[in-house]
Order: sequence, then structure tokens, then C-alpha cells
Amino acid sequence: MFKKLFILVLLFSLDLAAIGRVGNGGNIIVCLKPESGQCYGRRGYTGAFYDTYEADIRYQMKPLSMAGNFVEPASAVDYAIQLLDSVKKHDFELATELIGFVEKFESEANYVSGIVLLPVPDTGISFIPYSSELKQLVIQTEPLTAKDKRYLISADLWQLMTTADQAHAILHEVLYRFVLHATPDIKTSDNVRYFNAYVISGEFNKMTKNEYNQVKYFVLSMK
Repeated sequence: MFKKLFILVLLFSLDLAAIGRVGNGGNIIVCLKPESGQCYGRRGYTGAFYDTYEADIRYQMKPLSMAGNFVEPASAVDYAIQLLDSVKKHDFELATELIGFVEKFESEANYVSGIVLLPVPDTGISFIPYSSELKQLVIQTEPLTAKDKRYLISADLWQLMTTADQAHAILHEVLYRFVLHATPDIKTSDNVRYFNAYVISGEFNKMTKNEYNQVKYFVLSMK
């Protein structure tokens, strides 16, 4: 009996470790034919972070960065922190933890040019515009060595996005980092992207604390 229990615990531990090794993938929509008029490119950029597109099209929560009078921020990190003000309004503890992750993002990121990141199959429900392609932008894993970084990023694809979209990508990664620790057996990043849609659209600013808590509970209960 003890032997069987030990094996089950070992397999469970290996399963959790495998999650950390496989990691989470942030995706970018790359416009293949910018002149076609069918792509989701914005302000002359040929790449859009998937969470931006999904918030707008799937959830009908238009990101603040898509407003006609929006001024592109100078820093993706600073803008990500600014967007988290809507979370801080309802949940100071969570916002403080996420802001800490954002502030460390650049020191934990490895931007590499000339590489193709292999797909991480955690997108769940997904769709893209015509004349576009979904590519792996970021892979997040627990660092294996002192020389390793948490976030491996395609520098070439990163430059295809606006600074605001880069901020949306940072938020996706730090939200996934939090959710993975709270709910280690999640299978897709659907829940992370859903929460991120509220953040990048500013919708949390329009909600009561009870409404916010309902969204948070739903996100953390998703597998």
C-alpha cells in the first residue's frame, strides 16, 4: 500500500514539474499581407499580441490602446504597471504581487534574435484574421539554472508590436505566473487571457468589488 502511494505521489510531482518545463506561451498575430486590408495590424505595425485581438473580437472589450486619442507609451513596463491600477482598486494584494513581477520582467527576460520558438499548445479556443499567422512570441518556464531566464522571447517578433501590445504581453506572462501557482493543473491560458482582457480594456474600473471578485473566482477555478 505504501509503495503504491509513493508511486502516485511521485507521478503527481513529475506531472507538476513537467508543467514548469513545458511552460506557457504568449502568441503574436503576424500580418502576412499588410497591403491586403484583412490583417489586424495597428498604426503601421505588422504584429498584434493575441490577447489584444481576443479582448477586442472575442470578448468585445476594446483595449484602451485602440482608442483614437491614445498616445503610445514610452515604456511597456511602465504602461503595464499603469494598467494594473484597475486591479489595485479592488485587490491591492494581487496588484502588488503582479507589479512586483512586472518590475522584474526585463531582468528575467532573454530576448533572442534569429530564432523560431516552437509552439506551446496551451492557447485553447483560438482564431486569427485572414492573411495572418499565429506565432510563438514568448515561452515562460521556471529557470533550470542560475544562467537561465524565466522568459524566452523572440526579439524579432517583439519589435513587430506597439509598446502597448508589449505591455499586454508582459501582463499575460505575469498573470500566468500567478495563476499557475494558484491553480497548477490549468491546461490552457484561456483564463489568463480572459482576465487580461478586463485589465487592458480598463473594464475593471467600471465594476464593483463584488463583480471583480466574481471574475477573479471564475478565472482561478478554470482548468
